[in-house]
Amino acid sequence: MIGRVASVLLLLLGVSGIFSPVSAQQWTRYQPQGAGYRIEFPGSPQRQTQGPSIATQYVAFVEIDQRLFMTMHQVSAFGTVLPEAGMDAARQAVLRGFQGTLRDEERLHVSGAPARRWIIDADNAVVLMLAVLKRDRFYQVMYSGPPGTETSADAGRFVASFALTDP
Repeated sequence: MIGRVASVLLLLLGVSGIFSPVSAQQWTRYQPQGAGYRIEFPGSPQRQTQGPSIATQYVAFVEIDQRLFMTMHQVSAFGTVLPEAGMDAARQAVLRGFQGTLRDEERLHVSGAPARRWIIDADNAVVLMLAVLKRDRFYQVMYSGPPGTETSADAGRFVASFALTDP
């Protein structure tokens, strides 16, 4: 289940385990040099680089107990993207990729940058996603797991720990 969700997201925006309870894991601060963000993962994330296509994408993830905690970021080859148009396009691409249904969307700001939070119901999984656009950088924070886990303390801690820093 998680592998399919991760594969769809990586292909779409472009992995998947360690199976032990998240509560038994050590939360780790992750702040890749020059990326412009920090976040806490429930363990040490694996890293991948996707590209080059239009833009190189940098992925970090931890998969535990049928749950996927993942961040992705990229620098646009086209420079600054209009926030609303970029967020709308990203939402539609994610929904198409997951063949999912948008349950909830919230417009907000993270560290002063425009952001959206989505909850997507998709193929026996739920996806909690935060998308943030700052100038020419697009950040994605994704939690995916069995339905009902999107409101868990671990999912909330992961997404809420994301913050922009100076790249």
